[in-house]
Amino acid sequence: MSTIKLTQEFINKNHRADKTKREALELFLRFLKVHGGQDITPEMIDFFLAFWIPKYKNHLDEAQSLYVVQAIDDLMEYISEQQDVAYSLELLELYKIEYARLYKTKQMIANLSGYPVISYNPMVINLNSYKAYKRKRDKKEGLCTYEAGHFVVQEINKDGYIVLKKMALNKFYKVSFRPKLLHHFKLGDVLHITLKKKLFLLHWEIDDIITYYPPKALSYLC
Repeated sequence: MSTIKLTQEFINKNHRADKTKREALELFLRFLKVHGGQDITPEMIDFFLAFWIPKYKNHLDEAQSLYVVQAIDDLMEYISEQQDVAYSLELLELYKIEYARLYKTKQMIANLSGYPVISYNPMVINLNSYKAYKRKRDKKEGLCTYEAGHFVVQEINKDGYIVLKKMALNKFYKVSFRPKLLHHFKLGDVLHITLKKKLFLLHWEIDDIITYYPPKALSYLC
């Protein structure tokens, strides 16, 4: 039986699973169809976990991110019973730790930029922040410069800033953060963001964040 059929069969058998797990399995099925349903390899699983999950499931909390990894682990065990599949449990364990950091950091950045959603599970919105955020989205501040795209963390400086490099450009941006927040970042992390710099200031700030990728995603974004 093909990998796609086995995945669909597993989804059908687990139709009452947690919503987050079910959606992760459905996303993996979509991933397989996009990439031709080829045999599963550790490299494919890494591609899915490093790129597809952060891109298409970018509003997970720490607990939900663990459900995602568990869902893929359960699926791999099921497929390995039917096929000779080489997958690394160590890789999945790595992403349990990495996702906890990634999604916590993304939420931290979102909060600092005024994003009004406090929690997605359950959905909690700060109404005061929502009004301010909507005004910011509707009208950009005057006397500000904006840069949008994918940026790679090049330096983490203990004095209270990180240095980002815009992908495909040899251009660097210093972004201020309180020193106690710097431990969230890792060299090579990739941020899909909009930066903003006010007139006369030297450092930039993150105005909006879409996706936060682990360093391994860089090879898939190039």
